[in-house]
Amino acid sequence: MWGVGASIGPSIMGWVLSGGSLNWPMGYRVVGLLQLALTAIILISLPLWQNRAVQSSAGEKVRPMPIAELIRLPGAKEIMVTFFCYCALESTAGLWASSFLVYHHRLDAETAAACASLFYIGITAGRAANGFIADRFTDTQLTRVGFVIMAVGVLLFQLVPGTLLQLFKPSAEMLAQ
Repeated sequence: MWGVGASIGPSIMGWVLSGGSLNWPMGYRVVGLLQLALTAIILISLPLWQNRAVQSSAGEKVRPMPIAELIRLPGAKEIMVTFFCYCALESTAGLWASSFLVYHHRLDAETAAACASLFYIGITAGRAANGFIADRFTDTQLTRVGFVIMAVGVLLFQLVPGTLLQLFKPSAEMLAQ
């Protein structure tokens, strides 16, 4: 459910920026306070997660692997590099989406933040859908489908610039006011 929280952040910032007397530091304060509350909840619930015995499907107890041992597994380093690249791509798109919509497509800050939130909602929906189909396909097939979906998104963004954004663009009369 990470995507739900990630989509709320831009919405809070858009709400704060469009509030008139509030400014961007207030948006960071609101998000920061929510994160502190979540951290407190996780810390309070930590004893529920410690000392839990992990059992295999055969019913035997399995010990957690130390990180040093995990890194030595075949393919572990490649997976870590791939994950880093994925996180960089996702973070860059998420961080720049609102600014791009405001400065390139001339959307107001609140609408741009709402549209940027859709990015994270899309990630969450994709992960949820993937959870239902992951057992039916191999990792390679799922990765290829992911790349195809990403390529289609990029192509649509390039070939049909602003088509969906026309719904959100202010009219000429609104700009004249």
